[in-house]
Amino acid sequence: MLEIIIEWWGKLSDANRIAIGIFILGSIGALIKLLWPKKKDGGDSSEITNGDIQKIEKVEAETVTAVQGVLDESRRKAGGAYIENLNVAPGATVVINVPPPIDYQDGVRESVVPEVRRLFEAGREHIEKGEFREAIGVFEACIALEKDHEKRGAIYTQIGNCYYKMRRYIEAGRFYADGLKEAQKAGDVEGQGAALFSIANTFNLRHAADGATRGNNVKEAVGHYKKALQFFSRDEYPVDYAGTQNNLGNSLRDLSAATPQERADNVRKATVCYEAALEIFKKDEYPVDYVTIQNNLGTTYTDLPSATPRERADNVRKSIQCYENALEIRKKDEYPVDYAMTQNNLGNALRDLPTATPEERAENIRKAVACFEAALEIYKKDEYPAQYAATQNNLGNALRDLPSATNEERAENVVKAIVCYKAALEIRKKDMYPVDYARTQNNLGTTYTDLPSATPEERSENVQKAIACYEAALEICKKDEYPIGYAMTQNNLGAAYMDLPAAMPEERAKNVRRAIACHEAALEIRKKDEYPVDYAMTQNNLGLAYTHLPSATPEERAENIQRAIVCHEAALEIYKKDEYPVDYARTQNNLGDTLTALPAATPQERAENLRKAISCCEAALEIRKKDEYPVKYAMTQNNLGNALINLSAATHQERAENVRKAIVCYEAALEIHKKDEYPQDYCLSAANLGMVLMDVDKNKACYWLKEAYALRQFLSDQGKRLEELIDKVSEGR
Repeated sequence: MLEIIIEWWGKLSDANRIAIGIFILGSIGALIKLLWPKKKDGGDSSEITNGDIQKIEKVEAETVTAVQGVLDESRRKAGGAYIENLNVAPGATVVINVPPPIDYQDGVRESVVPEVRRLFEAGREHIEKGEFREAIGVFEACIALEKDHEKRGAIYTQIGNCYYKMRRYIEAGRFYADGLKEAQKAGDVEGQGAALFSIANTFNLRHAADGATRGNNVKEAVGHYKKALQFFSRDEYPVDYAGTQNNLGNSLRDLSAATPQERADNVRKATVCYEAALEIFKKDEYPVDYVTIQNNLGTTYTDLPSATPRERADNVRKSIQCYENALEIRKKDEYPVDYAMTQNNLGNALRDLPTATPEERAENIRKAVACFEAALEIYKKDEYPAQYAATQNNLGNALRDLPSATNEERAENVVKAIVCYKAALEIRKKDMYPVDYARTQNNLGTTYTDLPSATPEERSENVQKAIACYEAALEICKKDEYPIGYAMTQNNLGAAYMDLPAAMPEERAKNVRRAIACHEAALEIRKKDEYPVDYAMTQNNLGLAYTHLPSATPEERAENIQRAIVCHEAALEIYKKDEYPVDYARTQNNLGDTLTALPAATPQERAENLRKAISCCEAALEIRKKDEYPVKYAMTQNNLGNALINLSAATHQERAENVRKAIVCYEAALEIHKKDEYPQDYCLSAANLGMVLMDVDKNKACYWLKEAYALRQFLSDQGKRLEELIDKVSEGR
């Protein structure tokens, strides 16, 4: 029957063939439209018109699509800020660009069947016009006529490509699998590689209803890319080899891992893949592919776990070099969207770079701000809303971290950061972008806690806003779904409760207990062997909470302080002086403050605790130099003064020396804690200095006590005590 049809077709004129062809294709199109499945087997999208497909493909090439909510683990005082790399990286947001399918046509145009050749060309014309359904019908007619396995495999691949471009990845995968079978029968090496590569792409892009399904899909993609490399040898198919190495690297970075060690191993393997791809994709020969892989490699170096801060710094510097390499090609006027993407990623790397001095840190943050602002020149809200929101989020992080010369400048930067986060949240609605919404809410919350306040009431309002932000983030970051983000946000919420001013002691106790519950919840995820730095951070914060927990009895107070000491000492097992100097100094300062507050059974035990506290403060001051960390320096000087003034002495001379040293400490703190810049800290140090001077210089004591009394709103329940001390000193003058 088929031979009769072919003979009949050959006798027709070209005009008749065209007319009949149009009729057949129209009938096929109508039938497909009638029977076309809206969604099948968890398929990828409902019906889309050809015009919409062209638009979607254009946007897809320029934008990114979030596929998994892995939350960034960047660190800061109370928890990490979520940052987002706009590419295929799993750092802050794991995203995947849709890779183009391999256009495998092997020999179909040389088919011995004339009608196959003719139909194949017609199908190709439909593809060029974006008429993918019509192309599928024509290619299926080719399959019915073609007997050669190698050519049948290529035609199946073309059908798969049509489904792929329509974003129907499950159907595409089925036809790629048919193409693989035909290529295997023919012993077609290139055809097998192309089919395996294409199947891997579909697994990477399939919709996943949950994390487990997504993890299985990525695992399948990794396996198929590895199989494809068995056919795409570096010498015979260098371009296909390099493209597969790049995609394999992307999937390895996206691959879920049971442990941080497994995660680190996957990221290192991804780095090897990208470097292998760059051996082929040279800058002068394949500039577009070169910069894509440089960008991917840069984000991988940023994401690479490091054993030490020095190793971390080395990896981030490599990342920065990759982004700068990419920007040599990605010029703003030639590749504006790619330029913006790379500027965003470079900004994140600069912000993440460990530095030796505060000045170097400030310079890097300023550069990061410039990068994000350069990206926003391209990422306009109405044109690229998702990228606009991500970059606003990152700019907010940088502005919040930007060192400031004055309290006013600090406040200005923090307010600018809040504006950025709110701009991001105009796009990141809870129901549309839940994970991104949670990220930005977390960042906004931390920024509200950083916002300088003129009065306790203003401070309370800001902290209340922060708590609302963290609670909003926790509506998304559930413990079993996003454990890392859950732990980070619980840590930050605990820190906010600790900062929350309270009108009554009972209210204060309630807030501190809430903080303890939050930090303990975070430590259920932040295990010492899995997340050591995060573990240390939360242990330090938990120690602070126990130190400030109001107690009903001296015994309960002693128990809480002992718990705090255990927490700080646990943090110091991670925070070594040479590896984490800033964190080491912070924890030593806190441990010293806690030891000062520790009740003792005997005067000898009390003196021993205070000597330990003095040692802790002195250890902190080895890092907290006045010119490098002025505010932290002042804080520790104040705490050192407290320990010295409480230290018992065997002789009057020894007591006088301790008092003299304490006065020096408080005066050093007040050189930094200016009344107009740090009113709360000024009030505290002024009160301490005034009380110490009461037996030394009553005039000076009266002056400093009155200075503290003028700002008594910053010292809860101490106003009456200060008034009594002022009266006492005044009477004795």
